[in-house]
Amino acid sequence: MNPRTRFRRLLPVVFPLIGCLLQGSARGVDEVRFPVKFNSVYRLEGSSDGKAWRVLEPAILGRASDWVRPRRELPEGIGEVRLVPESVADLRPMLEKLREKHHVPALGALLIRSNRVVAAGVVGVRVEGTDAPAMLGDRWHHGSLTKSMTATLAATLVEEGRLTWTNSLGEILGPKVPHMHPAWREVTLSQLLRHRGGAPDQESLVQQGIWPEIWKRRGPIRERRLHWLTAVTTNAPAASPGTRYLYSNSGYVFAGMMLEAVTGETWENLMQARVFRPLGMSTAGFGAPGERGWTNQPWGHQWISDRPVGTPPGRFADNPSALGPAGTVHASLFDLAKYLMSHARQGSGEGVRLLSPETFRRLHEPEPGETPPFLSP
Repeated sequence: MNPRTRFRRLLPVVFPLIGCLLQGSARGVDEVRFPVKFNSVYRLEGSSDGKAWRVLEPAILGRASDWVRPRRELPEGIGEVRLVPESVADLRPMLEKLREKHHVPALGALLIRSNRVVAAGVVGVRVEGTDAPAMLGDRWHHGSLTKSMTATLAATLVEEGRLTWTNSLGEILGPKVPHMHPAWREVTLSQLLRHRGGAPDQESLVQQGIWPEIWKRRGPIRERRLHWLTAVTTNAPAASPGTRYLYSNSGYVFAGMMLEAVTGETWENLMQARVFRPLGMSTAGFGAPGERGWTNQPWGHQWISDRPVGTPPGRFADNPSALGPAGTVHASLFDLAKYLMSHARQGSGEGVRLLSPETFRRLHEPEPGETPPFLSP
Protein backbone atom coordinates (compact mmCIF):
# COMPACT_ATOMS: atom_id res chain seq x y z
CA MET A 1 0.00 0.00 0.00
CA ASN A 2 1.50 3.34 -1.01
CA PRO A 3 1.63 6.25 1.50
CA ARG A 4 -1.12 8.23 -0.25
CA THR A 5 -3.58 5.31 -0.10
CA ARG A 6 -2.73 4.65 3.55
CA PHE A 7 -3.34 8.32 4.41
CA ARG A 8 -6.73 8.32 2.67
CA ARG A 9 -7.83 5.25 4.58
CA LEU A 10 -6.88 6.85 7.87
CA LEU A 11 -8.89 10.03 7.26
CA PRO A 12 -12.29 8.65 8.45
CA VAL A 13 -10.64 7.39 11.65
CA VAL A 14 -8.44 10.36 12.54
CA PHE A 15 -10.81 13.23 11.81
CA PRO A 16 -14.05 12.45 13.75
CA LEU A 17 -12.69 13.74 17.06
CA ILE A 18 -11.44 16.91 15.36
CA GLY A 19 -14.84 17.39 13.72
CA CYS A 20 -16.66 17.05 17.02
CA LEU A 21 -14.48 19.74 18.56
CA LEU A 22 -15.06 22.15 15.68
CA GLN A 23 -18.37 23.59 16.78
CA GLY A 24 -20.11 25.31 13.89
CA SER A 25 -17.40 24.17 11.50
CA ALA A 26 -19.42 25.34 8.50
CA ARG A 27 -20.72 28.55 10.09
CA GLY A 28 -21.89 31.17 7.59
CA VAL A 29 -22.02 28.89 4.53
CA ASP A 30 -24.79 26.91 2.85
CA GLU A 31 -24.19 23.60 4.63
CA VAL A 32 -22.88 22.06 7.82
CA ARG A 33 -20.30 19.34 7.38
CA PHE A 34 -18.46 17.09 9.83
CA PRO A 35 -16.15 14.12 9.32
CA VAL A 36 -17.60 10.99 10.89
CA LYS A 37 -16.43 7.48 11.68
CA PHE A 38 -18.15 4.62 9.89
CA ASN A 39 -20.90 2.93 11.96
CA SER A 40 -20.41 5.35 14.87
CA VAL A 41 -23.42 7.14 16.31
CA TYR A 42 -23.72 10.89 16.88
CA ARG A 43 -26.25 13.51 17.83
CA LEU A 44 -26.41 16.95 16.24
CA GLU A 45 -26.75 19.89 18.65
CA GLY A 46 -27.35 23.53 17.90
CA SER A 47 -27.14 26.81 19.75
CA SER A 48 -28.18 30.40 19.17
CA ASP A 49 -25.74 31.83 21.74
CA GLY A 50 -22.95 29.25 21.95
CA LYS A 51 -23.92 28.40 25.56
CA ALA A 52 -27.28 26.66 25.67
CA TRP A 53 -27.24 23.70 23.29
CA ARG A 54 -30.24 21.61 22.22
CA VAL A 55 -30.54 18.40 20.25
CA LEU A 56 -31.48 18.93 16.60
CA GLU A 57 -31.02 15.36 15.37
CA PRO A 58 -30.69 12.58 17.94
CA ALA A 59 -29.57 9.61 15.85
CA ILE A 60 -26.97 10.24 13.16
CA LEU A 61 -25.08 7.19 11.93
CA GLY A 62 -21.72 7.51 10.26
CA ARG A 63 -22.06 6.04 6.76
CA ALA A 64 -19.40 7.91 4.77
CA SER A 65 -16.32 10.01 5.42
CA ASP A 66 -18.48 13.15 5.87
CA TRP A 67 -21.87 13.99 7.32
CA VAL A 68 -23.51 16.93 5.53
CA ARG A 69 -26.75 18.83 6.07
CA PRO A 70 -28.01 21.92 4.16
CA ARG A 71 -28.13 24.84 6.56
CA ARG A 72 -31.56 25.87 5.26
CA GLU A 73 -32.96 22.65 6.77
CA LEU A 74 -31.86 23.57 10.31
CA PRO A 75 -34.32 25.30 12.65
CA GLU A 76 -34.45 29.09 12.52
CA GLY A 77 -32.14 30.92 14.90
CA ILE A 78 -29.46 28.23 15.09
CA GLY A 79 -26.10 29.92 14.72
CA GLU A 80 -23.67 27.19 15.77
CA VAL A 81 -23.81 23.43 15.42
CA ARG A 82 -21.73 20.56 16.74
CA LEU A 83 -21.70 16.79 16.34
CA VAL A 84 -21.39 14.84 19.59
CA PRO A 85 -20.47 11.11 19.75
CA GLU A 86 -22.92 8.78 21.49
CA SER A 87 -21.89 5.74 23.53
CA VAL A 88 -24.07 2.91 22.22
CA ALA A 89 -24.35 -0.61 23.66
CA ASP A 90 -24.23 -3.62 21.31
CA LEU A 91 -27.50 -5.54 20.91
CA ARG A 92 -26.16 -8.11 18.44
CA PRO A 93 -25.71 -11.06 20.85
CA MET A 94 -29.33 -10.84 21.97
CA LEU A 95 -30.64 -10.28 18.43
CA GLU A 96 -28.73 -13.25 17.02
CA LYS A 97 -30.44 -15.57 19.48
CA LEU A 98 -33.84 -14.24 18.39
CA ARG A 99 -32.94 -14.46 14.71
CA GLU A 100 -31.93 -18.10 15.02
CA LYS A 101 -35.02 -18.95 17.06
CA HIS A 102 -37.42 -17.50 14.48
CA HIS A 103 -35.40 -18.41 11.36
CA VAL A 104 -35.49 -14.94 9.79
CA PRO A 105 -32.78 -13.60 7.44
CA ALA A 106 -32.05 -10.46 9.44
CA LEU A 107 -33.09 -8.60 12.55
CA GLY A 108 -32.34 -5.08 13.77
CA ALA A 109 -33.22 -3.01 16.82
CA LEU A 110 -32.53 0.27 18.57
CA LEU A 111 -33.08 1.12 22.23
CA ILE A 112 -34.06 4.74 22.83
CA ARG A 113 -34.04 6.54 26.17
CA SER A 114 -34.54 10.24 26.85
CA ASN A 115 -34.07 11.32 23.24
CA ARG A 116 -30.90 9.25 22.87
CA VAL A 117 -30.06 6.01 21.10
CA VAL A 118 -28.41 4.00 23.88
CA ALA A 119 -28.17 0.57 22.23
CA ALA A 120 -28.22 -0.71 18.66
CA GLY A 121 -27.58 -3.81 16.62
CA VAL A 122 -28.30 -5.58 13.34
CA VAL A 123 -27.64 -9.27 12.62
CA GLY A 124 -28.10 -11.59 9.66
CA VAL A 125 -27.95 -11.10 5.91
CA ARG A 126 -29.77 -8.78 3.53
CA VAL A 127 -30.92 -11.66 1.38
CA GLU A 128 -31.34 -15.27 2.45
CA GLY A 129 -28.75 -17.48 0.80
CA THR A 130 -26.19 -14.71 0.31
CA ASP A 131 -23.26 -13.53 2.40
CA ALA A 132 -24.21 -9.82 2.19
CA PRO A 133 -24.44 -8.78 5.87
CA ALA A 134 -27.24 -6.54 7.07
CA MET A 135 -25.74 -3.25 8.29
CA LEU A 136 -26.69 -0.62 10.86
CA GLY A 137 -27.27 2.00 8.17
CA ASP A 138 -29.45 -0.17 5.92
CA ARG A 139 -32.87 0.99 4.78
CA TRP A 140 -35.73 -1.16 6.03
CA HIS A 141 -39.26 -1.23 4.67
CA HIS A 142 -41.62 0.00 7.40
CA GLY A 143 -44.99 -0.83 5.85
CA SER A 144 -48.01 0.39 7.77
CA LEU A 145 -45.95 2.58 10.10
CA THR A 146 -46.42 4.90 7.11
CA LYS A 147 -50.02 5.47 8.23
CA SER A 148 -48.91 7.31 11.36
CA MET A 149 -46.63 9.45 9.17
CA THR A 150 -49.58 10.35 6.92
CA ALA A 151 -51.58 11.39 9.99
CA THR A 152 -48.61 13.49 11.14
CA LEU A 153 -48.38 15.10 7.70
CA ALA A 154 -52.10 15.88 7.79
CA ALA A 155 -51.64 17.54 11.18
CA THR A 156 -49.05 19.96 9.75
CA LEU A 157 -51.63 21.15 7.22
CA VAL A 158 -54.36 21.40 9.86
CA GLU A 159 -52.11 23.59 12.03
CA GLU A 160 -51.55 25.87 9.03
CA GLY A 161 -55.29 26.13 8.39
CA ARG A 162 -55.06 24.47 4.97
CA LEU A 163 -57.82 22.05 6.01
CA THR A 164 -59.58 20.81 9.16
CA TRP A 165 -60.11 17.44 10.78
CA THR A 166 -63.79 17.74 9.89
CA ASN A 167 -63.32 18.47 6.18
CA SER A 168 -65.14 15.75 4.27
CA LEU A 169 -64.43 13.67 1.19
CA GLY A 170 -67.34 15.36 -0.53
CA GLU A 171 -65.92 18.83 0.12
CA ILE A 172 -62.37 18.08 -0.96
CA LEU A 173 -62.64 15.28 -3.53
CA GLY A 174 -66.34 15.15 -4.45
CA PRO A 175 -65.91 17.19 -7.66
CA LYS A 176 -63.43 14.57 -8.93
CA VAL A 177 -65.94 11.73 -8.43
CA PRO A 178 -69.33 12.94 -9.72
CA HIS A 179 -71.03 9.60 -8.96
CA MET A 180 -69.69 9.29 -5.41
CA HIS A 181 -72.18 7.43 -3.19
CA PRO A 182 -73.93 9.94 -0.87
CA ALA A 183 -72.76 8.11 2.28
CA TRP A 184 -69.14 8.80 1.36
CA ARG A 185 -69.60 12.56 0.99
CA GLU A 186 -69.80 13.19 4.74
CA VAL A 187 -66.81 11.02 5.71
CA THR A 188 -64.28 13.27 7.45
CA LEU A 189 -60.50 13.38 7.38
CA SER A 190 -60.47 12.45 11.06
CA GLN A 191 -62.67 9.38 10.47
CA LEU A 192 -60.40 8.15 7.67
CA LEU A 193 -57.29 8.54 9.83
CA ARG A 194 -58.96 6.71 12.73
CA HIS A 195 -60.16 3.83 10.49
CA ARG A 196 -63.77 4.79 11.12
CA GLY A 197 -64.75 6.12 7.70
CA GLY A 198 -66.29 2.88 6.45
CA ALA A 199 -63.51 2.25 3.91
CA PRO A 200 -63.26 -1.43 2.91
CA ASP A 201 -60.55 -3.77 4.14
CA GLN A 202 -58.05 -5.46 1.83
CA GLU A 203 -60.02 -8.68 1.50
CA SER A 204 -63.02 -6.73 0.23
CA LEU A 205 -60.89 -5.02 -2.44
CA VAL A 206 -59.76 -8.42 -3.67
CA GLN A 207 -63.28 -9.90 -3.67
CA GLN A 208 -64.67 -6.92 -5.60
CA GLY A 209 -61.93 -7.13 -8.24
CA ILE A 210 -60.66 -3.65 -7.37
CA TRP A 211 -57.24 -4.76 -6.13
CA PRO A 212 -56.16 -6.44 -9.42
CA GLU A 213 -57.21 -3.30 -11.30
CA ILE A 214 -55.12 -1.12 -8.98
CA TRP A 215 -52.08 -3.27 -9.82
CA LYS A 216 -52.67 -2.92 -13.57
CA ARG A 217 -52.98 0.87 -13.70
CA ARG A 218 -50.22 2.98 -15.24
CA GLY A 219 -49.66 6.72 -15.52
CA PRO A 220 -49.24 9.59 -13.03
CA ILE A 221 -49.61 8.46 -9.46
CA ARG A 222 -52.39 10.93 -8.61
CA GLU A 223 -54.46 9.59 -11.52
CA ARG A 224 -53.97 6.03 -10.26
CA ARG A 225 -55.17 7.07 -6.80
CA LEU A 226 -58.18 8.76 -8.37
CA HIS A 227 -59.06 5.49 -10.11
CA TRP A 228 -58.86 3.77 -6.68
CA LEU A 229 -61.09 6.40 -5.06
CA THR A 230 -63.64 6.20 -7.88
CA ALA A 231 -63.79 2.40 -7.87
CA VAL A 232 -64.46 2.31 -4.13
CA THR A 233 -66.67 5.35 -3.49
CA THR A 234 -69.19 4.80 -6.27
CA ASN A 235 -70.39 1.95 -4.02
CA ALA A 236 -71.68 2.25 -0.45
CA PRO A 237 -69.11 2.20 2.39
CA ALA A 238 -68.32 -1.17 3.95
CA ALA A 239 -69.67 0.14 7.27
CA SER A 240 -71.75 3.15 8.20
CA PRO A 241 -69.21 5.99 8.60
CA GLY A 242 -68.33 6.80 12.20
CA THR A 243 -69.95 3.69 13.67
CA ARG A 244 -67.08 1.20 14.03
CA TYR A 245 -63.37 0.54 13.61
CA LEU A 246 -62.48 -1.08 10.28
CA TYR A 247 -58.79 -1.20 9.40
CA SER A 248 -58.33 -0.02 5.82
CA ASN A 249 -55.50 0.86 3.47
CA SER A 250 -58.04 2.56 1.22
CA GLY A 251 -59.04 5.02 3.93
CA TYR A 252 -55.46 6.24 4.23
CA VAL A 253 -55.06 6.48 0.46
CA PHE A 254 -58.14 8.72 0.41
CA ALA A 255 -56.82 10.81 3.31
CA GLY A 256 -53.55 11.25 1.41
CA MET A 257 -55.52 12.37 -1.63
CA MET A 258 -57.23 15.05 0.46
CA LEU A 259 -53.78 16.41 1.37
CA GLU A 260 -52.77 16.35 -2.29
CA ALA A 261 -55.94 18.19 -3.31
CA VAL A 262 -55.49 21.13 -0.92
CA THR A 263 -51.78 21.58 -1.71
CA GLY A 264 -51.45 20.61 -5.37
CA GLU A 265 -48.46 18.40 -4.42
CA THR A 266 -48.14 14.63 -4.43
CA TRP A 267 -48.25 12.89 -1.08
CA GLU A 268 -44.66 11.77 -1.66
CA ASN A 269 -43.39 15.35 -2.12
CA LEU A 270 -45.35 16.55 0.89
CA MET A 271 -43.91 13.80 3.09
CA GLN A 272 -40.35 14.63 2.08
CA ALA A 273 -40.81 18.38 2.58
CA ARG A 274 -42.86 18.38 5.79
CA VAL A 275 -41.72 15.31 7.74
CA PHE A 276 -38.55 13.69 6.43
CA ARG A 277 -36.38 16.74 5.71
CA PRO A 278 -37.26 18.67 8.91
CA LEU A 279 -36.38 15.60 10.98
CA GLY A 280 -33.17 14.90 9.04
CA MET A 281 -34.47 11.56 7.71
CA SER A 282 -32.09 11.49 4.75
CA THR A 283 -32.51 7.74 4.09
CA ALA A 284 -36.32 7.87 3.93
CA GLY A 285 -37.99 7.01 0.64
CA PHE A 286 -40.78 4.98 -0.90
CA GLY A 287 -41.17 1.40 -2.07
CA ALA A 288 -38.84 -1.54 -1.65
CA PRO A 289 -35.32 -0.28 -0.87
CA GLY A 290 -32.36 -1.28 -2.99
CA GLU A 291 -31.86 -2.06 -6.67
CA ARG A 292 -32.72 -5.15 -8.65
CA GLY A 293 -29.70 -7.35 -9.19
CA TRP A 294 -27.89 -5.98 -6.13
CA THR A 295 -27.86 -6.85 -2.46
CA ASN A 296 -27.09 -3.31 -1.32
CA GLN A 297 -30.18 -3.16 0.95
CA PRO A 298 -32.33 -5.73 2.79
CA TRP A 299 -34.88 -7.46 0.55
CA GLY A 300 -38.36 -8.45 1.52
CA HIS A 301 -38.92 -12.19 1.92
CA GLN A 302 -41.80 -14.60 1.65
CA TRP A 303 -42.08 -18.12 3.06
CA ILE A 304 -41.94 -20.79 0.36
CA SER A 305 -41.66 -24.46 1.30
CA ASP A 306 -40.95 -23.50 4.92
CA ARG A 307 -38.01 -21.25 4.13
CA PRO A 308 -37.62 -17.50 3.49
CA VAL A 309 -37.06 -16.58 -0.15
CA GLY A 310 -35.98 -13.05 -1.08
CA THR A 311 -38.03 -10.87 -3.43
CA PRO A 312 -35.82 -8.68 -5.67
CA PRO A 313 -36.49 -4.92 -5.45
CA GLY A 314 -38.89 -3.73 -8.11
CA ARG A 315 -42.53 -3.24 -8.88
CA PHE A 316 -43.68 -6.51 -7.30
CA ALA A 317 -41.52 -6.27 -4.19
CA ASP A 318 -44.00 -3.94 -2.47
CA ASN A 319 -47.64 -2.94 -2.64
CA PRO A 320 -48.57 -0.82 -5.69
CA SER A 321 -47.06 2.65 -5.35
CA ALA A 322 -50.53 4.24 -5.38
CA LEU A 323 -50.94 2.81 -1.87
CA GLY A 324 -48.20 5.18 -0.62
CA PRO A 325 -50.04 6.96 2.24
CA ALA A 326 -50.95 3.58 3.74
CA GLY A 327 -47.65 1.76 3.68
CA THR A 328 -44.70 2.31 1.31
CA VAL A 329 -42.08 4.19 3.39
CA HIS A 330 -38.59 2.83 3.93
CA ALA A 331 -35.79 4.32 6.04
CA SER A 332 -32.86 3.33 8.21
CA LEU A 333 -33.57 2.38 11.81
CA PHE A 334 -31.80 5.56 12.92
CA ASP A 335 -34.02 7.77 10.78
CA LEU A 336 -37.11 5.91 11.96
CA ALA A 337 -35.89 6.63 15.50
CA LYS A 338 -35.89 10.38 14.75
CA TYR A 339 -39.53 10.15 13.73
CA LEU A 340 -40.51 8.05 16.76
CA MET A 341 -38.70 10.38 19.15
CA SER A 342 -40.54 13.39 17.72
CA HIS A 343 -43.78 11.68 18.78
CA ALA A 344 -42.41 10.57 22.13
CA ARG A 345 -41.50 14.20 22.94
CA GLN A 346 -44.95 15.36 21.78
CA GLY A 347 -43.73 18.74 20.66
CA SER A 348 -41.79 19.60 23.80
CA GLY A 349 -38.20 19.23 24.91
CA GLU A 350 -35.20 18.78 22.67
CA GLY A 351 -35.30 18.11 18.95
CA VAL A 352 -37.10 19.47 15.91
CA ARG A 353 -40.67 20.45 16.71
CA LEU A 354 -42.99 19.30 13.92
CA LEU A 355 -46.26 20.07 15.71
CA SER A 356 -47.58 21.70 18.85
CA PRO A 357 -48.03 19.57 22.01
CA GLU A 358 -51.80 19.98 21.64
CA THR A 359 -51.78 18.57 18.10
CA PHE A 360 -49.58 15.64 19.12
CA ARG A 361 -51.99 14.86 21.95
CA ARG A 362 -54.87 14.80 19.48
CA LEU A 363 -52.98 12.38 17.24
CA HIS A 364 -52.43 10.05 20.21
CA GLU A 365 -55.94 10.19 21.67
CA PRO A 366 -57.86 6.90 21.50
CA GLU A 367 -61.40 6.94 20.15
CA PRO A 368 -63.78 7.40 23.10
CA GLY A 369 -65.40 4.16 24.21
CA GLU A 370 -63.71 1.87 21.70
CA THR A 371 -60.46 -0.09 21.63
CA PRO A 372 -59.09 -1.28 18.26
CA PRO A 373 -58.86 -5.11 18.03
CA PHE A 374 -55.05 -5.15 18.02
CA LEU A 375 -55.03 -3.39 21.41
CA SER A 376 -57.61 -5.60 23.04
CA PRO A 377 -56.54 -7.77 26.01
